[in-house]
Amino acid sequence: MNWRVAAKLAWSSRNLRCGLLCFAGLAVNAVLYLPFLHYTPDTDFLGLYPGGKLCGTGHLYDTLHVLAVQRDAIGHNNSQRLFIRPPFYAAILWPLAQLPYQQAFEAFQMLMLAAVAAFVWFFPAADRRAAAVACCWSMPLFGSFVFGQDLALLLGLTAVSLMLLKINRPIQAGAALSLCAIKPHLFLLLPLLVLERRMWRFGAGLLAGGSVLIALSFLAAGPKWLPAFWGAATLPQTNRGLAAMPNLNGLVNGRLPWEIAGALIVCALVWYVIRRSNLAWSFGAVLAGGILISHHTYIADCAILLPALLIMQEQADRNWQRLLALFLITPLGFVWVYLAGAGLLGRLALVFFALSFLAVPQSPKEQAPDA
Repeated sequence: MNWRVAAKLAWSSRNLRCGLLCFAGLAVNAVLYLPFLHYTPDTDFLGLYPGGKLCGTGHLYDTLHVLAVQRDAIGHNNSQRLFIRPPFYAAILWPLAQLPYQQAFEAFQMLMLAAVAAFVWFFPAADRRAAAVACCWSMPLFGSFVFGQDLALLLGLTAVSLMLLKINRPIQAGAALSLCAIKPHLFLLLPLLVLERRMWRFGAGLLAGGSVLIALSFLAAGPKWLPAFWGAATLPQTNRGLAAMPNLNGLVNGRLPWEIAGALIVCALVWYVIRRSNLAWSFGAVLAGGILISHHTYIADCAILLPALLIMQEQADRNWQRLLALFLITPLGFVWVYLAGAGLLGRLALVFFALSFLAVPQSPKEQAPDA
């Protein structure tokens, strides 16, 4: 067998093509993030680490205590990286916070990598290779690792929840998805899915999981955690970079009345899609609409769109929808957001992607798994 025949046979292997595409995606993203590809302790994890350290102390949202933990951990602090997550997440982070900062960061990154592997393995796609390639090409997901963020965890939980729904385990699916409350603003439209499709057992799982998390929050931060959490989450220094936000808040430049009006329109459109489409397409619309109406969102948060993009790629019966999904899977959909003066175009692309779910597939709407 000559080398040309061997090469042809090797290229015919789907796994080899998948591996090469994954490598190419990682290489492209590495080039795009090249200025940031070095270890620095001052990442978003610097805001998460004090949460684990201060869990149960009563000072979880006390700025001075958070800054003191940062200073002890890395020698300096950053007032823009405070702990602004629900208290139960601090309890989850507590074991990591018992390690020195660099070791905790390395363990955190390994956990996020495992979460990506869980997404690829559990996401109910026709071919897992498509999910693997999409993860490697995703600029937001790659960036979440560069900047020490935890979007991969949301992806893993979403995939597990969708898999459990597929095998008719709605209560467990809801309980798994409740853990995505570490970033609750990205899932604000989920109640529309539960109510319109009458997914009562899924909703019961969400409520059960949420109840446990609320109880854990009281244990982690005391009886007055809710106003303290809200105060920390709305501090000006933790909501900077409005021009880079790929949502309605960024699109209307922070004009609250316009943002509220736009959010109401998005809610109505997502409700319309849920009424007309199947469960997977509806879930994709909920994720896409959630990104738009979330008040505090950055490019890395768009990694949560990967399930929606894969669903559109697999189910769309219109070429323009598949091309749009492919566009946003690759860095092309996001790189111009980083270019001076071009952020509006990137946000409009995401708005158009969300609205593209209005053109639902021609396949009939199936019965909800727990209707």
